[in-house]
This record gives sequence, structure tokens and C-alpha cells, in this order.
Amino acid sequence: MLGAVLAAFAIEASAKEASPQTTVCVPVDIDETAALQRDYAFPVVRCIVANPKANHNQNRENAQKTMVLAQVQEDVLLLEDENERDQKIIAWLESADLDFPFDIESLDGMTDVARFVRFYLTEARGRVGSYFTRAGRYQDMIRKELERLDAPEDLLWVVAIESNFKFEAVSHAGAAGLWQFMPRTARSRGMIVDGRIDERLDPEISTTKAIEYLLYQRERFGAWPLALAAYNAGSGHVRNEIQTWGVTELDAMERYGSVYQSARSYAAKIIALGILDRNRAFFGLDAIVPDPPIAWESVRLDEGVRLSLVADAAGVNIADLIELNPALVGKAVPDGGWDLRLPLGTYQTFVNNFDRVARRYGKEHVSVTVRFGETLEMIAARYDIPERVLRAVNGYGYREAVPYGIQIVVPQAADSKPVETSFEVEGDPITVVVPPKTYEYTDRHRVFYQVHTQDSLQDIADFFEVSIYELAAWNELSPQSTLWQGMVLQIYTEKELTPELAVYRTEDQCNVLRVGSDEWQAWRDEKRKTVTRTRRSVTVQKGDTVLKIAKRYGVKASDIVRWNGLRDSGHIVIGQKLYLSPNR
Repeated sequence: MLGAVLAAFAIEASAKEASPQTTVCVPVDIDETAALQRDYAFPVVRCIVANPKANHNQNRENAQKTMVLAQVQEDVLLLEDENERDQKIIAWLESADLDFPFDIESLDGMTDVARFVRFYLTEARGRVGSYFTRAGRYQDMIRKELERLDAPEDLLWVVAIESNFKFEAVSHAGAAGLWQFMPRTARSRGMIVDGRIDERLDPEISTTKAIEYLLYQRERFGAWPLALAAYNAGSGHVRNEIQTWGVTELDAMERYGSVYQSARSYAAKIIALGILDRNRAFFGLDAIVPDPPIAWESVRLDEGVRLSLVADAAGVNIADLIELNPALVGKAVPDGGWDLRLPLGTYQTFVNNFDRVARRYGKEHVSVTVRFGETLEMIAARYDIPERVLRAVNGYGYREAVPYGIQIVVPQAADSKPVETSFEVEGDPITVVVPPKTYEYTDRHRVFYQVHTQDSLQDIADFFEVSIYELAAWNELSPQSTLWQGMVLQIYTEKELTPELAVYRTEDQCNVLRVGSDEWQAWRDEKRKTVTRTRRSVTVQKGDTVLKIAKRYGVKASDIVRWNGLRDSGHIVIGQKLYLSPNR
């Protein structure tokens, strides 16, 4: 008979409480369940729930395990004839008296849903385990908001497909957060997205906005499968396709070629996950233990304060504070105030210490937008602050690249004068070698850009609004090749550039040598003559820093760190010998 899952074998309380756990499902040997098979029409799958903490013990054989027997139609799921298999899965699911999501009463016209149920019960079963496990981090908060807005609880699984419950997820197209809002859509829904704040990354704010948006799509299209497809592909596309083809059933849309296939599959995946979630015992998924919810306590700050100061006062790692407040991409509370999340149990410590810490380190800071082509080392030099301090207060590790376009905070002493800073590239012209082929454009101007570690050819092409293939041709590069720090590229761009947007050099700031020219030949010959194996060095004196030495000798602080194998620019001592050139 079709119906409920076989009762779980005795599950010990200790196994139930262990978190997280892993569920592995394998077919049960026929002999082992012969008695059970006589009463049930379909094969059985045994799911082993293992406690990973116990598995890490030396005696792995003693790991706690729990068995759950689930009735799964293997003979149907593994049928080779796809059409026959799809229809039998639909018949099986509808006759099993399951609880369907989104108030769906039948799977008629939704064959893709059956396909994804099969997929999630076979080769993607581990993926379902990941979804159900990670959901624990936010499901209480999300379901509470779903209930408040009178929305189906099954919308939780939109987050599984969009981001697998990772608030920091960012797509190649620029969608971000748990619900993967694009910047334009987020702003249209009243969310702030700029260099200081990105509310797409805030789990609570983005959840409210996403549910409201999904409810709007449901009201507009009248059915949840269409609303989900519209959330993925855009309501304009779905509306136009319905108007063009006159069909609204998912299967019919597939036959007509209406609505993007990816959007139809997107809706089917979420519905399939809803079926599995509502009927976990039937499918042998009820032993999966969710991750514990992320917990915090909040404090209202009505003034602009950098997060590093709050972290010091609360006695927590700034990385933990940033993780709890991902929307504050500028690493500071905005001047208008913010409800800041603190790690659970640290509120009173923060209250007790904040005034003292603020007096000691000063509340003053400036917010700086990282220009395209700019590094923390360059910003540190501009504001005469150690790079290691700048990294620490903004939560960046040693060598970690900083994304362009975001805001960082630069702490300043309360009695310090504002730093007069210029965005113009300073210093003598640099020598740039360019390929022999020349290019002439009437509507473009040539600039020169020095590559940094995090740069890719595509990123540079996108910023300067040129084709990646043009950029490769101008510099005799393979479009697939890796760029290396220090390379200088010539770029012919129509984009209106200013030093406030990017770090670049113009023609008059470079000594351009074309390969094969007399000037290039003379330069190369002279360079060969002056090459020496003797390495310049300096002995660290009192008051020296890597930054000061770099400025004094006209080299990069990051190069001194690299050439001398330093951990970072702050680890030097008086009397230490530092090399000012690479080992040849």
C-alpha cells in the first residue's frame, strides 16, 4: 500500500540532540526487510543519521547512529523511460495523500515538479540535506515574517534555491543577499543600496521586502507557480509570454516554448522542495537536524560610529560584528543611526565599555570610497595611517583584497587636523611598453591602468566600458589569461573618467615606448647595462615604518613586505636589514 513512512526505529535522545548531523540514505538489503516488504508494495530506503562529533573520535565504529526507514519508490524513480517515470511519480505522489505546498491540490500540468522530486530523492539527496540543514539559521525568522504577512510558509525554499541561506551570496549578475535582489529591483522596493549600506544583505530587511514582492507577484498572476517564475525572470517577461502564447500551465508553457526554461525550472524546484519539506517522514528526511538559529541582541546607535570601535567596546572580533551586520558595507553606523546587532550576551559589556573606549581611541573617522584600481596600501599612504590598522578596523585580513566601490572607514584622532588629500597620481612619469601596432580613434582617449592582484581582464573591461577582446588586442593578451600585479595596460575608452572614480595615468604621466621603436631599443639596451645582482638594503632606524621607508626610497610598501618575507607592514624592529629590491 502507498502511504505513510514506516515508523522510525528507536531514536535515542542523544542522537536527536546532536547538531549538526548528516543523513546518508542507502537501499536496504531485501533479506533484512523481508517481513516489512510483505506488507508494503515498494522498496524501502534506510537513512543513517550520524553524529559527526562522535565520528571524529578515534573509535569511529562507536559513532552514534540512528535508523529511519522511509518508503521510497525506487522502481519508479529509476525507470529509464522518462515519460513513463514522470507520470508514475505524479500518480504515486497524488495517491499517497501527501500535504502539497502553496495550496496546490494536484500536480496536473506540473511534470517538472515530479522530475525535481525524483532528482532530490536520488542524485541530489545530499543537496536537500544541505538545504534543510542550513535553513535552521534563518527559518524561524523567515517563517515568523511569512506568518505576519499571511504568506505561505513554503516561500522559505525560495531562499534555498537563491542562496542556500548564505546572506553573503553574490551572483555574477550582481544579485545579492538571501533573496538575491538585483540593485535596481531592491531600490524599487525601497531598499538602500549604495557604498555605505546594502540592505539586500540584511536578513530581516530583505526578507520583508522579498515576501512583499512575492505576494505582489502572486496577486498579479493569480497562481504561485507563475509568481515564482516572475520572481526569477521578471514580471514583464512572464506577462509578455502569457499574452503572446495564451497559456499559464507549466507543462503547456514548456510545449509552447513560453517563459524561460530556467524560470519554469526555478518554480518547479521550489514546489518540489515544499513537497519534500511538508512530508519529510514519508521521504525519510525527518532525521535531518537543522543548524542552530543565528542569535543576536540589538542596540540602537543614533550617531555615526565605526564598527571597529563597537567591537572593541563589546569585546568581540570585528569579523563577528560585520557578519551580524552585513548591510553596513561601509563598516560604520550611518549618521542617521542604526539598530546594530551584537553577538548574544555582549550587550551589557558594550554599554559598560563604550564611553571609555571612545575616549581612548576617538570616535572620529572619515568614510572613503575605494576607487577602481586603489588598494588599502594606497589609502593608508594617502591618510598617513599604517595599513595594518586600516585592515584591522575594516575587518580585512592580511593580503585580503578590498572590493572596489565600497566605503571603508579611516579612524582619526579627535585632535587631528583633516588630511588634505589629492586624487591625482603623483611622482615622475613611468615607463610603459606597448605593442608595435598602433590604434587611432576619433571618439576615444587613451589611458594607462596598473593591474592589482584582484583584477581580471573582464573587470577592467567592464569598468572602462570596453570589450574584453578589444582590451586583449590592445595589449597582446589572451582573453583567458591571468593578469599579474604590476602589469600596465593601455586602454582606449569613451568613458568620462575622473581621478575620484579610478586610479589611472594619462599620456603625459607616462613615457610610452612602442616595441620595435628606436626609443624602446635604446631603453632596453640601457636597462640591460644597469641590471646588477647587488640588492639595495636599508637598516631600520628608530621611528621607521615600512610606509616611511617605502616613501623615502620610492618603492611600494607591499613590495618591501614581499621582498623581505614580512608578515605585514607593521612587523619590523630597529636594526633590522630590509631589502629594497627583489632577489635576482
